[in-house]
Amino acid sequence: MVKKISVLFVISLMVIFSAACQSSGKTTASEKQSSNTVEIKVNNYEYTLPDDTSTTLRDNEIVLKVNLTITNKDNKPLSLSSSHFTLYQGDSQVSELDFYSSKDKLKSNSLNSGKSVTGSLYYLVDKGEKYQLVYENRINKNNDPIEIDLDGKKILDTAEKLDNPAKALNAYTDVIVFGEENKQFPELTGDNKADIVNKYNEMFIKDFRRSASIYGNEVSDEDILNMYKSIQNTVKNKTKVETSVKAIKNDEAEVAAKVTGIDASELEEKLADISKEFYKGNITKKELYKKSLKLYASEFDKLPPASSPTEFEVKMKRNGEGQWKIDLNDFKTKEYMSSFIITE
Repeated sequence: MVKKISVLFVISLMVIFSAACQSSGKTTASEKQSSNTVEIKVNNYEYTLPDDTSTTLRDNEIVLKVNLTITNKDNKPLSLSSSHFTLYQGDSQVSELDFYSSKDKLKSNSLNSGKSVTGSLYYLVDKGEKYQLVYENRINKNNDPIEIDLDGKKILDTAEKLDNPAKALNAYTDVIVFGEENKQFPELTGDNKADIVNKYNEMFIKDFRRSASIYGNEVSDEDILNMYKSIQNTVKNKTKVETSVKAIKNDEAEVAAKVTGIDASELEEKLADISKEFYKGNITKKELYKKSLKLYASEFDKLPPASSPTEFEVKMKRNGEGQWKIDLNDFKTKEYMSSFIITE
């Protein structure tokens, strides 16, 4: 019995370690090759997204980032360029991407004897396939090409993480706009929920006062906040939002958001009628504001969704491994947050 348990234990460990190796893009012995004059070592490889929205990806298409170190083993300088590298997917050569914004892109230079340089190459590939990176310096014809195999299935987990900026924006939308719980919020954003909600509420009250020309103490901050909380459930149930990550540039991601908000323009006429009462001297300014807030809260759930969605681009900042934050002071973020209620 003891021997059987030991064998099962060893097998279990082998399965665990095998799975760990398959999910990692770290270097293995097969990812390091050399010739008489040069050594090529693939440090790691992973999936990423384009660094700008002008590159459109097809279904299952993605960017492969290969980080490698090149060492000159010859006794004379080595001319190095990204053009010396070609990536194949099956028998087909794939396109290299420029990635001008990359801080670690492999640059063309002359490498002295015994020296090394590290950089990254970017290619447009199909996700989860097998690839072969080929190095061939056509100036030096004394060396055979160096070929290194890369397995896309080993790095599928890196593709899954690319959607985290969009998931983080959805989490912010849940807790701020809809006022509902999102258990993944701390994990996706690294932010403190109470702090971010309080900050947004303060901004909302300030903006609401400015837009409604409420500068005195006729209406309290609590009154405005209670009105907002009373309509949050309707906003959650009647609006629709779709998000997707379009580009990742160093520590910044661009998320495309398509929002179908609530059309609150119908309330404008009713609010105008209340204003007429004030201008006629029938009600005080305090009564004007109180009636307006009450009308907004009572009539809001009757309002229809907008006839068509509005598209936005929201910038997300990297806040740690797999975590992304919004900047509430950013103009585009404010536009997105306010798009769930359309007043014009």
